[in-house]
Amino acid sequence: RKEPPEGSHTFASGWGVLKYGDVDDPERLQGVYLDTISMKKCQDIYEDKKIYHGQICTYSEGKDTCRMDSGGPLVWNQQLLGIVSWGKDCGKKYPGVYISVPSYLKWIYSEKMSLKN
Repeated sequence: RKEPPEGSHTFASGWGVLKYGDVDDPERLQGVYLDTISMKKCQDIYEDKKIYHGQICTYSEGKDTCRMDSGGPLVWNQQLLGIVSWGKDCGKKYPGVYISVPSYLKWIYSEKMSLKN
């Protein structure tokens, strides 16, 4: 599998807070539509943090996953694309950063096979 092109529409879900500064968790599972951005654009925004190969960035103005959403899914074309990792200010001005599942598929399969043996 490959990663989507820049501007692809994805969907993230989780049980985290609804906005930066909230302390109460929602009573229902939440979801948000987000667009992918290039690693270069993501790195330009996060000047002080390193964006690595194996990460995916999304940005849709004013939208993102938030505190306590880490570990949740990022879906594209009805397939798991990423795992919520980190961000800043819950999407106010910064992209969300996800672990790219396609980048780790070979490792995931090898770990799965080692468990069978």
